[in-house]
Amino acid sequence: MTWTAIAGAASAASDALLDLVFPRHCYACGASLAATHERFLCAPCNSRIRFLGDRYCRRCGLGQGPYVPSETGCLNCSTLELSFSRALGVASYEEVLRDLIHQFKFQGRVQLSVFLGELLVERVRAERFAEGLDVIVASPLHRRRERERGYNQAALLAERVAQAFLLPLARRGLRKVRETPSQTTLARTARFENLRGAFGVPRPSEVEGRRVLLVDDVLTTGATASEAARTLRAAGATEVRVAVVGR
Repeated sequence: MTWTAIAGAASAASDALLDLVFPRHCYACGASLAATHERFLCAPCNSRIRFLGDRYCRRCGLGQGPYVPSETGCLNCSTLELSFSRALGVASYEEVLRDLIHQFKFQGRVQLSVFLGELLVERVRAERFAEGLDVIVASPLHRRRERERGYNQAALLAERVAQAFLLPLARRGLRKVRETPSQTTLARTARFENLRGAFGVPRPSEVEGRRVLLVDDVLTTGATASEAARTLRAAGATEVRVAVVGR
């Protein structure tokens, strides 16, 4: 038996033992994953994620129908003044994906950064979205909220993207300097106003003269990403693109 075969057998035995001690279950429906190779989702739940494919608006990242122009803006964003140049999402922010992101953000399931990060990396790679970029920046939380949560979910995703594309991660490239009320109950226009002046760049040298990829978990109206991009550009960034998991 070769060393490769021995290592494979040892790995399989280790996985089987872990399944006995810590059984794997689908994060969406709770079904057992012990008899599968899946780590986070069962096949039926994975099939319910609506991946965006190539039919999406190149400006705001929203999924589009087959006959909707996608290069210069769609009905959703054509009237908006967005400070980022392009946006890319993995899948529609609904059902299974929305539940996973909620677990990741609000229930301490930081291990989901592996699954969600892999989805984001695959999407960025498939669309060649990181080409020409110089640095990765994570969408920040206010320090009080990050202290309460214990982590910034966008930063965990940004780390995986930075590692995959061998790009530096500007950890002090962007900070949320003003705590803002929740966006969930606000209309679109109010969301943009709510975030005005909410961000700052503690170390402009990390983004000045560079093309930036801003990473976050979700893009809804685009208000947060646009204000963050405006702040980065004011600090000298020459371009800001946005990559998210849920759109």
